[in-house]
Amino acid sequence: MNAAIVVPCYNEAARWNGDYWTALFSIKGASWILVDDGSTDSTHDVLMSHAQSGVEVLRLDQNVGKGEAVRVALKSLCEGSHTWAGFVDADGAFTANEIQRFAELTDSARPHVNAVWSSRVRMRGRNIQRSASRHAVGRTIATALSLRYPLLPYDSQAGLKLFRVTDEFAGAMAAPFRTRWLFDVELFARLEQAYGSSSEWLWEEPLDSWQHIDGSKISGRELMRIPVEMSRLLTRKG
Repeated sequence: MNAAIVVPCYNEAARWNGDYWTALFSIKGASWILVDDGSTDSTHDVLMSHAQSGVEVLRLDQNVGKGEAVRVALKSLCEGSHTWAGFVDADGAFTANEIQRFAELTDSARPHVNAVWSSRVRMRGRNIQRSASRHAVGRTIATALSLRYPLLPYDSQAGLKLFRVTDEFAGAMAAPFRTRWLFDVELFARLEQAYGSSSEWLWEEPLDSWQHIDGSKISGRELMRIPVEMSRLLTRKG
């Protein structure tokens, strides 16, 4: 495995679990970029306490949003030697075992699979603890967007995604996103255009475990932004 994983962070100091992240940073074959997205608390100091070989801290001067924080870091990784690159949310919702399992999936991914996305599907035998309200909002948005993007993954907003580093992926990372909250869908649209309309380039893997973490909220400002971003995606040309 040769994967670099980006962690976008904005004012995460209060809920940052150092032991959890130390365990993740020990995953063999994985390196990390912790992006301080213009935090106004002590997040930068917390992240710097983890800086070591294989763990880089990138500080942005101002808050640009999760999507842009992820894109800036992934764009830089396209110029390196990593075979795979991706991102995971900073809230600790994904267990260390799940992230390890997903990272190892890149070793067995078929040549035509250029992306592995997690999916929070509530099935028997799995421990998926989602907020009912956020799930309802997410499904409503996904259903509407699937009219424009029929092959959109079931759970496009799940915060663990890995990508094979290819010329097509580098091209998708070149320009800033037009959306902030729905950037995952915009990223999917860019990659679908690059790889073609076949569904084979993306593998969606159900999670065995995921839990909602307090502090992961949809703010009023984000709720107002969602219809605007949906309009941009639904009317996108090409």
